[in-house]
Amino acid sequence: MTSSSDSLPKTEKYLYKKLTLDGSNYSQWATGLKMWAGGLGLWPFISGDEKLPSPPAQLTDPDQNILRTEKYDKCVKLYKQRRLLALSALSTAIDAQDFIYLRDTEDPNIGWEALARKYLPQKAIWFNQYLDWLFTIPKAHNSNSIAEMLQSPVVLRADLTALSVNPPAATTVTSMTGTPAAPSLAEYKVPNTIFVHILLRALPDYYDLFRQTLINSSTALDFNNIVNRLKTQELHRISNGGGTEHDAMFSGHWGN
Repeated sequence: MTSSSDSLPKTEKYLYKKLTLDGSNYSQWATGLKMWAGGLGLWPFISGDEKLPSPPAQLTDPDQNILRTEKYDKCVKLYKQRRLLALSALSTAIDAQDFIYLRDTEDPNIGWEALARKYLPQKAIWFNQYLDWLFTIPKAHNSNSIAEMLQSPVVLRADLTALSVNPPAATTVTSMTGTPAAPSLAEYKVPNTIFVHILLRALPDYYDLFRQTLINSSTALDFNNIVNRLKTQELHRISNGGGTEHDAMFSGHWGN
């Protein structure tokens, strides 16, 4: 872990291959930088997830306000120090010719996003964004959250399917020669099993029996079939006053 100083010790310079000027190693570089900066506790500043602390609410006691303001000022100072440290870390991982993207800013996220716009085709940006959303779908806890949870992978699956056929509007990728590039469509396809396992992982605990039954099944798991069965099950639960999934399984409701 780094200190809160405004420079990086020698041992914390970026030790791996820098981002090349032609961007050919961008994906590998971005992954490596995320892991390296994450180990230093600096990645949230580069990704933009770490925000400037909000000022404290004013109290009626002036002495308490002074103490809270002093504490807030210290938090802001530490935040700015760490943000500059992250900017310095990012600068050690790129070529000097790309320093222009870090110029006139103290926010490493601005440089990170600018480098992404320069080096990463828009199609890949959307693909990675969809995957981030897919793998962070929260676990459901009741019928209301199940309905929302089921909608998320269905929409993302449709988005990813469309991405594997056509790029998003106004995101044409061009090669170094100025002609349209043709990335492999297979690079943007996500196997059905991934959606199935993410769906099963996000189910409430009272679906454990159903989850284990499917995982141990010898037949291929179909995402759409599981979604439809879950929707039917939730309607069944609501109409019966919220019975457990265990009850439905043994009443034959989950029959093929």
